[in-house]
Amino acid sequence: MRKYTLMVMIIIGVAMNVSAQEAKPPLSILRIAGETVAGELIAGVILVPMFVIVGILGGVPPVVEMATAGTVMAAGSSAGVWLIGSIGKQTGAYWASAAGGAVGVLVGLLLDFMIFPDFDDVFTIFSPTIGSVVGFNLSRRYK
Repeated sequence: MRKYTLMVMIIIGVAMNVSAQEAKPPLSILRIAGETVAGELIAGVILVPMFVIVGILGGVPPVVEMATAGTVMAAGSSAGVWLIGSIGKQTGAYWASAAGGAVGVLVGLLLDFMIFPDFDDVFTIFSPTIGSVVGFNLSRRYK
């Protein structure tokens, strides 16, 4: 009887350990704010050289410029979100953050063209970072 009791206790202990590892860490408003600020900062810092290069080249079609800026924004914001989000005992997938940033770029462009056709980049400025934050936090887990 003791043998079976010991086996059941071991199985329950292993099951509890596995479920504790699979649990997601709690969301923190400060961490989300930090991810957002870092994403916007890194995306902005990376955009400056891109616009300098586009200005030097001259004659770049607006579609190419928008596609390049969107890609740079998604990559930069994803990096910032991932760097801050991975501090401490939790981590997340960079690919999920990058995918969220790419979706954010597309949603931002769509909203810009639908709501503000005369103004550029009203939504596109923040949407990659918001998408990156959402994507990263969906993949969040303990290290």
